[in-house]
Amino acid sequence: VRYSLGGSAPTAEDLLQLRLQAWLLSQSDQFDYDRLEYRLLLLGGEGKEEVGTLSRDDIEHADRNVNDVCNQLHCFVTGAQEARPPARVSSSCWSCASRSRCEEFQAHGSELQLPAAPSPRQPADKLVEGFLEEVSVRTAEAAASAAAGKSARASTEGVTVVSTPAEAEVVLRKLMTLREEGRYHAVDTETKDWAPGMSVYGHGKIICFSIYCGDDVDFGSGPRIWVDNMDVDGNLTGVLDCFREYLEDPGLKKVFHNYSFDRAMFYNAGITVAGFGGDTMQMARLEHSDRLGYSLAALGSELVGIDWGKQSLGDLMKVERVSRPEELHLSANEKTREAWVEYSTFDTVATWKLHERLSQLLSERPWQPPDEKEPIGSLLDFYNQCWCPFGDVLAHMEGRGVPCDLEHVEVQRQLAQEHLKVHNAAFRGWVKSEYEKRYAGTEAADLVEGIDKLNINSAAQLRQLLFGDCAQKVSRVLVGGLGLDPRLMTSRTPGGLIALGASEFASLVGKDPANGKFGSAFKHLGEEGCKGLAHKVEISKIEKSLSSFLNKLPTWVSTTGRLHSSFNIHTSTGRLSCRNPNLQQLPALDRDQYKVRGAVKCSESQRMIVADYGQLDIRVLAHISKCKNMIEALRSGVDFHSNTAVNMYSHVREAVESGEVFLEVPADSEGQVELVKDRFGTERRHAKAVNFGIAYGLTPVGLASQLGCEQREAEQMIYKWYQAHPEVKMWQARIVEEAKKQECPYVVSLRGRPRMIENLRFYEPEGQAQRRSWRSRVEERTSWKERSMGWGAQRQAINAPVQGGSADVVVEAMLKAHASQELRDLGFVMILQVHDELVFEGPADTAEQALAVVREIMEHPFSDGFELEVPLPVDAQITKTWAEAKG
Repeated sequence: VRYSLGGSAPTAEDLLQLRLQAWLLSQSDQFDYDRLEYRLLLLGGEGKEEVGTLSRDDIEHADRNVNDVCNQLHCFVTGAQEARPPARVSSSCWSCASRSRCEEFQAHGSELQLPAAPSPRQPADKLVEGFLEEVSVRTAEAAASAAAGKSARASTEGVTVVSTPAEAEVVLRKLMTLREEGRYHAVDTETKDWAPGMSVYGHGKIICFSIYCGDDVDFGSGPRIWVDNMDVDGNLTGVLDCFREYLEDPGLKKVFHNYSFDRAMFYNAGITVAGFGGDTMQMARLEHSDRLGYSLAALGSELVGIDWGKQSLGDLMKVERVSRPEELHLSANEKTREAWVEYSTFDTVATWKLHERLSQLLSERPWQPPDEKEPIGSLLDFYNQCWCPFGDVLAHMEGRGVPCDLEHVEVQRQLAQEHLKVHNAAFRGWVKSEYEKRYAGTEAADLVEGIDKLNINSAAQLRQLLFGDCAQKVSRVLVGGLGLDPRLMTSRTPGGLIALGASEFASLVGKDPANGKFGSAFKHLGEEGCKGLAHKVEISKIEKSLSSFLNKLPTWVSTTGRLHSSFNIHTSTGRLSCRNPNLQQLPALDRDQYKVRGAVKCSESQRMIVADYGQLDIRVLAHISKCKNMIEALRSGVDFHSNTAVNMYSHVREAVESGEVFLEVPADSEGQVELVKDRFGTERRHAKAVNFGIAYGLTPVGLASQLGCEQREAEQMIYKWYQAHPEVKMWQARIVEEAKKQECPYVVSLRGRPRMIENLRFYEPEGQAQRRSWRSRVEERTSWKERSMGWGAQRQAINAPVQGGSADVVVEAMLKAHASQELRDLGFVMILQVHDELVFEGPADTAEQALAVVREIMEHPFSDGFELEVPLPVDAQITKTWAEAKG
């Protein structure tokens, strides 16, 4: 973390800021990343203008006065209601800062004495050292107190411990009867042999788990059940297996926080959880789609109460000086053992209470799809009918995994490494030739000698190489400058340095220097320079393929030879995210140099069905906007992008009307005819970009960048598109206006799922903003930042119903496919979802029959008979590898 001092000598305030940031970074292993990053931004530093809860003016005001900094920090640290934030910090910002304070500081609250403003006799260095020492002492004291049982949470009162089959039998006798309507069982696991970044399937063993069904049930020593599955020697006892019948009973409704993880841990133990009743993480996303965080700690504190934020496992581990949870489990210290049991069961109770609270909140919100005049239920009904069963579908899909050909991966990995060596040598050879041309004598010899030490992944060394005007040492390596004009590069890092990402390098190199298509470096470095830099571009691509997939895929493959990615509804639009590995980010077929998709390969007796929706976002936009031209074109089956080009360009329309070209091959055609896409390829490409750009809320600036044209030309394209599709423009204006009328602005998807867009309150149409006088804008304190946030929110408001609607279509298709008895009888199951594409696997003998079933399900995905105004065509193929389907 860097803190800009503006070229002046550091003040006491600067030193305080820097030291506090350094301390927080040193403690980073105890915080989840999002919350840590948020705190650093809150305290100031590079990128502070991006803080969501405090305005830039607020922070800069606080920065100017160390008393304000300390006061701000005091509010942030203690969360004490009597503490007041700086005058310019709003009450909502203050509340958010209080809720998200450090877990370490929670232990000792307002007892911590923050430093006062430094006096001339007291150097800031010493002041901060004293403060950090105080923090360290207080944190250790609080941790020791918790472990010693002084905290109310460190007691195991109310916990029924189960460590033998006999004790399990007693508890199960009552558990199995708790199946009345409205009864939910919260379940949570603690594991070993798993770490973030690993696949959850094949890694991770349950050392204990807990159950909580409400305070009205006593299992002997209280309502919380803690099941001990590991003996004093660290061996699994098998007590977990006593609960198999309970966990696999579909009549007992179980709720989780991050269901897919806990289900995988039970699956690793040979137990398939049934009776899934809810995931509080996904319920919270439905209740509010744009929270800063969805951890149990954040949600518990916000929705249940500050005392229901997750406890700090780091404190317990620090006191016992252990690095793994199982070491806490095996601790001989009775108080530590009690604290561990309390920690384990606390999450379960918090999950149960959070489920109760979210159920209440969702039941109070109407569920009203845009096509309905009245609400058809509550959001809780939507969750129970759609998202809850969808969570189970995702968990089953994760458990099945996708087949992976490790031999193919190894062959491609070795090929990539060979190519990497070739391009590396070629790039360094080009640098050597440039040095020899530009430098002389011993300096040239020293530069050439240091080429092998050049780190071509170091942005600092590359900046010196490309834009330096002499030889300089960078990170102890002498690097000669080639003297490129820095003005060639428009992108800058947050610190103001020249950005050298993939797109920036591509602009220097050009699209295809081998065939004369050079970039901006050509004028200074010539043809050989562009070709030399092209080797660096290739190196980056190869290294990305290796680091993202070719090196990692073998580590993710389970003992069954399959990849088990984790899927989650992590995006605000409702689309899925994927990780470990992220199969949604595999390179597109035309850029898949090392055939990574070819690694997804089924056995000889099996086949895959790969089915993909065509132009789904555009079809959803046509339906929700009721655009006549779009609906007619999509119903007719003609090439939609060619049809759009006809509506946008008069010369294309005249060629079609005169019969020179056709939108599609006429049925009575006897010879070869010319199509619009053949003669007017550029116009069709532009029309395609605008079609998708309108659906995604693309601006003229973004379209111009995408097409490589002038902004004025992009503006004209968008204007012509709206002329041909006026209903879309009216729908966009209407949906934004209706959303702004809400107390908290939101829009809904095709099936009525809401997305909160709070910054929409800052949006005002361009004409309206221009009509307002300068004085009225100043009086209302309408800042440029707020207006920018408003425009961004407006784009989100028109994009969310489209992308969210597409997500709804895919979700409905997945629910229907998962429930299809016909597919099940044919032996086919769903194994993967990537954007608008579904992949199924089953016997080769029944693949043709299954293909027809899949196509029927996806073209008519809604189980309640709902249909779009336009058809949903599906491109589906039978294949042995994923790559073949995309060929």
